[in-house]
Amino acid sequence: MPVTISQPATTARDLLTQSEAIARAAAIHDVQYDLELGLTARAETFTGRITISFQLDPNPPAGSTFLCFRGRTIESLRINGALIDAPDWNGYRINLPLAALKRGAANTIEVTYENAYDAGGDGVFRTIDPEDGAEYVYTNFEPYESHRMAPLFNQPDIKARLALRILAPAEWTVLANSPELSRGATDATGRALRTFAETPPLSAYLFAMAAGAYVGRQFAVPVPGRAEPLPVGLWSRRSLERYLSYDLFETMTAQALAYYGELFGRVYPFEKLDHVFCAEFNPGAMENVGLITYGEGYLFRSTPTPSDITDLAEVVFHEIAHMWFGNLVTMRWWNDLWLNESFATYASYLCLTEGSEHTGAWREFNMQLKRWALAEDDAPTTHPIAGSVDDTDQTFLNFDGITYGKGGAVLKQLGARLGRAGFSAGLRLHFERHAFGNATLDEFLASLQEGSGVDLSAWSKQWLQTSGPNRLGARIEPDTDGKIRRLLVTQEVASGDDVLREHLLKVALLQAGPNGRIAIEAHEVLVNGAETEVPTAVGRPLPLGVVANHEDLAVGKLELDPTTIALVAERLEDIPDSLLRQVIWGALWEAVRDGRYPMTAYARLLETRLPKEPDSAIVQQVIAITMGPLLMRWLPDGEREVWGSRFVAAARARLAEGGDEGLLIVWSRALVTAAVTPRDVEEGWQVATGETPLEGAEIDQDHRWALLIRGASLGLPQTAERLRGEVLRDPSDRGARALLSAAAAEPSVAVKRATWERLFSHEGYGSVKKTLAAGAGFAWPWQRELLAPYVAKLPAALLVLGSADPTLARDLVTRAMPLSLWGDPAGLAAAATMALAQIEDPASTIPAVDGARLRRFALAERDSLERIIRQRRSGAAS
Repeated sequence: MPVTISQPATTARDLLTQSEAIARAAAIHDVQYDLELGLTARAETFTGRITISFQLDPNPPAGSTFLCFRGRTIESLRINGALIDAPDWNGYRINLPLAALKRGAANTIEVTYENAYDAGGDGVFRTIDPEDGAEYVYTNFEPYESHRMAPLFNQPDIKARLALRILAPAEWTVLANSPELSRGATDATGRALRTFAETPPLSAYLFAMAAGAYVGRQFAVPVPGRAEPLPVGLWSRRSLERYLSYDLFETMTAQALAYYGELFGRVYPFEKLDHVFCAEFNPGAMENVGLITYGEGYLFRSTPTPSDITDLAEVVFHEIAHMWFGNLVTMRWWNDLWLNESFATYASYLCLTEGSEHTGAWREFNMQLKRWALAEDDAPTTHPIAGSVDDTDQTFLNFDGITYGKGGAVLKQLGARLGRAGFSAGLRLHFERHAFGNATLDEFLASLQEGSGVDLSAWSKQWLQTSGPNRLGARIEPDTDGKIRRLLVTQEVASGDDVLREHLLKVALLQAGPNGRIAIEAHEVLVNGAETEVPTAVGRPLPLGVVANHEDLAVGKLELDPTTIALVAERLEDIPDSLLRQVIWGALWEAVRDGRYPMTAYARLLETRLPKEPDSAIVQQVIAITMGPLLMRWLPDGEREVWGSRFVAAARARLAEGGDEGLLIVWSRALVTAAVTPRDVEEGWQVATGETPLEGAEIDQDHRWALLIRGASLGLPQTAERLRGEVLRDPSDRGARALLSAAAAEPSVAVKRATWERLFSHEGYGSVKKTLAAGAGFAWPWQRELLAPYVAKLPAALLVLGSADPTLARDLVTRAMPLSLWGDPAGLAAAATMALAQIEDPASTIPAVDGARLRRFALAERDSLERIIRQRRSGAAS
């Protein structure tokens, strides 16, 4: 009888280095996995039995090779049929001695094991729905978690075929990468064995399954170039089925498959596609082959705005783009993960604007991704788009706005330079060469270069290997008769590396049009160096204003001249191009962050110009990305309350004017965003409940919770009673997390102490999502005195996060409870400096990758605080 081996105690980290991966990929070939998983209802563990077949190179590296496996127990291990009595397993990897393997021949490994479900949301995760008690299991493996499901050669460039069987309760829905081939009879335990079609060669992080009381339906989607319609499914928890938008997902899926099939010159490369919403899902979404998983925040619980639908479509299109770029052709190592994500981002916006009804989606790209990109690129933590990743722990270290936003923007710039025909030809060549294999950045650029005929060596060095943004502007030199003598595009280094990049861009001259309107006159120019003349503008009438980034092709900060700023302060909404208006809003917000434009001047634009904006998408993005931060982080005490009430008044006035549904929804949300005084919160609640009706206002469930959380933070007397009633109205887990936020928000010394201790201890709140919800309720700028004792505790708290889940640590510090919410920029900046000193201390015992991550957190937070301090000291808030 084999002896069961339990996971040994170890101080080793569960990681894989690039050098180890290179050596193993050279030794291991032609891998196939035959895996059977056993799932039992209400069990804390699952079982597995896997047979791994592979060819071993005739001359493998000396010593041994290994399987990755992070499990609970190994019941048995056989190598080429021989039972291994004492597996060499450190809890994370199973060493395979070369003496037991056949060189230059086929080998077989058989492992029977048991594992516990992961508590943090990675690996194999299990959750119980608090509404109805239904049980759900799903996987989440990127970048290095698939070996929590089974022993595997877990690295991107060892692709393998997977033959999967899952024994699970007969009544469960069970989904995997490939279609289900058969289902056995129900056995004595109430379980049935599902057998799934073997996959093509895939990287292990793309394996996936979901099982449980999922409900939904399948539909057949016609795909150009495919003989039969593609089976497509949409699934969610049973308690959320009423929110599934079947028609919308069917349409979006069909649009993406048709558009990408044409752009990439290759029909969808897999046999089916399921979309499944997963409870407490840590990422936004994940592109598993044939089984895309989504966070439930993308389920609409109320009427969505046009921008909400665009955002959802972007996520769906992004994940489907990965089926080609990332899944069909996969990066060789994690240093090219940026390319994987940047490409899917760029491709998704191409699909939105050219392959769907979302033709104005570059607005969302500008305000969401470009703002994020510029904030990251202008911070002391900036880094080149392309970089090195020494091990799997470092994969997400630089996974940020530069990866998604700047990378996507740079690819948009590259696409404009190559032209659509050249870009598409290069992509088609890339997929033809590397289908079901791996490729590097150099191989991708070689395909684009060959397809387009454009040499990309200088472009790659300039854009991918340097960091920091340039600042672009326009300067007009007039002649004596009211015409343009010279138009210059100016460029300077805003921060980072001392490099001026080459940009293909369009300059918009805002001219006086007929009937008092504004007309746009565009001039294209290839910018190179500190000053570039625009010859086509010579002799044109002097404009009302000038913007050096029409169509948002340039990648960098945009500076507006005083004449243009004066124009937009009076007539921004009159500019007849929604993307250009969005570019201007974004540029002015960047100027606030840089201390080059007073925040009160920006606040006046929010009060006076935003209500005139006819495009609900722009209004929504500006409110969400700038109004909230301006009130909660930038404006000091006193100014915050004044401007908040002015914004509430502007929102009420705009709602009274009526308009399309999208505008009414976003201005209803503005009532909540701007409510920072007890009176405004109370009046907002009365509108939400209908006690004081407001024409046009509709405050949905999530924003009702937001008002209650805000009320809790302000100590409004009726909040506790209202929270009890709201839990009955919304008993979902989303409601439960909102209740955690409200509890942490209470202005009580005891509550703050208990919340802090739970956040920064091993106790936590049971999951990443719940812990983040509690963190989001902890800090409020009007609770400065309550929070003061915790400023000194911040350095120690940051050190605790060094050993926490990386996703939790990042989101807790940068999103849930950023230091800029605490109301004391100077004191907090000093605390961040103290934390940096401890992290960088040569005597520190913090592991290097944890220290690097913490250093990024501390530097980024200090930079944000120092920007606020500079803006306030400039007198802009006086």
